[in-house]
Amino acid sequence: GGLSTFGKRAQALEKLLDVPIRSRMKFRFVVTKKSLPGIQNPSKSGVKPIDFMFPVDMLSDKKEIDLDWYKDMIENYIQGAFGLPKIGETQQTGLDSWM
Repeated sequence: GGLSTFGKRAQALEKLLDVPIRSRMKFRFVVTKKSLPGIQNPSKSGVKPIDFMFPVDMLSDKKEIDLDWYKDMIENYIQGAFGLPKIGETQQTGLDSWM
C-alpha cells in the first residue's frame, strides 16, 4: 500500500518547513483554498480534509484562508444544533416587535 493521508501530509509539512519531522511538533492550522504543497489529487469531500490545513505561521497571505468554508461550516453547525431548515438573511429587530 501507499502512504496514508497523514503520511502524505507529514511529507508536505517537512517540505514546507524544510526540516524533517522526527518527533512531536505543535502547529496551529487554518483551512486554506489550496492544498498543502506536494499533495497531489487532494480529497475534495464536503468536509474539508486535512490536505487543505496549512500552518498559520507559514501562511504568507491571509487571503489564502478559505473564509467561505468556515462560513458554511458555522451555518451547518447552527442549522443542525437548532434544527433550522435554512439560514437566511433577515432584519434584526428588538424585543418590542415580539410584544
